[in-house]
Amino acid sequence: MATIGLPRSSPLEDDALGDDPLETSQLIGGDEIVMTVQAEQGALKQEGENQRVGRLRCSTVSLLTVAAALAVLSIFHSTPKADEKDQSQRLDDTNGKSHQADAMATSGTSKNAASTTEAPSLKRLFLYVGVLSAPRNVECRATARNGWVARLRKQYPTSRVHVEFLVGNMPLQRGRMGHVQGMTATSQEVQIEKQLEVEAQEHGDLVRVPVVEAYAFLTDKSLVLLDRGARSGAEYVMKVDDDMQVDFNLTERTLARRGEHAKPLFAGVYLFSDAAYESQKGVDGNFTPYFSGWCYMLSHDLAREITSTSMAHSVAFPMYGSSSEDVDVGRWVKFEDEKLRNERKARVEYLTIPGLCWRVDVGKR
Repeated sequence: MATIGLPRSSPLEDDALGDDPLETSQLIGGDEIVMTVQAEQGALKQEGENQRVGRLRCSTVSLLTVAAALAVLSIFHSTPKADEKDQSQRLDDTNGKSHQADAMATSGTSKNAASTTEAPSLKRLFLYVGVLSAPRNVECRATARNGWVARLRKQYPTSRVHVEFLVGNMPLQRGRMGHVQGMTATSQEVQIEKQLEVEAQEHGDLVRVPVVEAYAFLTDKSLVLLDRGARSGAEYVMKVDDDMQVDFNLTERTLARRGEHAKPLFAGVYLFSDAAYESQKGVDGNFTPYFSGWCYMLSHDLAREITSTSMAHSVAFPMYGSSSEDVDVGRWVKFEDEKLRNERKARVEYLTIPGLCWRVDVGKR
């Protein structure tokens, strides 16, 4: 880097100053710069010789000092711009590589890419699995934990997949009806609640929900499941009965083919496209296609709309649905699909996945 010498002061002797033009010399970096200032005769007459010499000395030194300072500043000021440019380029290259890696991990087109960028791909939960279970179904939950749930957690030990069991509360006095104040649980019901508390602490995957455990409230419980799944931020939300087993490898392969900008999804193991029984119709006498309640799955956007934007409609299922939760879920999906049609957006995709789940015998793995 070139160096510039700062102004060096050289004494100006009074006898070095001439009477008629005044000359002053200074040295900068070994080069002599001679500045000559000639005052007008009218100005010389109005001010004294000493004042004139002092003013000229100050002017000369000031001009030289400013010139040298500007030269130094120009060098130091130009250097950071180059550094900032290089740093900006490095940041752009880094961000570009990061975005490219995220895109490869999300698309699922390369197993190697996904493995090397595991952290970005896990920023969002892939699948939430809610298992509906009754308080007494201890063996069913144990069979699931020791079977497909254990294999799933071993295969995906991170937060990519989350499985939890949703259990409501026992109806007091075995569901005794009527307006009875001060009714308390039976000793057996109290014991069941205590056992559930121990099970929840032991396994950490049992979630208590404020729903009475009765078939008439199964739709309410399913709505809570969809809400929890939507709030988890998972890309897909699955509902499973506690006596079923899920083929997650098949599920993952199927969903990976859908792409990033796929339509809202409603999928299951068996689709009822026509009414075979009157019980498949709602209170309004209409039938809507739906998937069997053994297991079904919704994309995040669909689950979110059902449990947030359209919650008032979903809760009002007695107005159009029935006590069959799978039938009611079909009505919810149709309601959202009609909204999408009116808004001229991509319609819901109904996807049948044979082998998605199947029934297992309690006690077998």
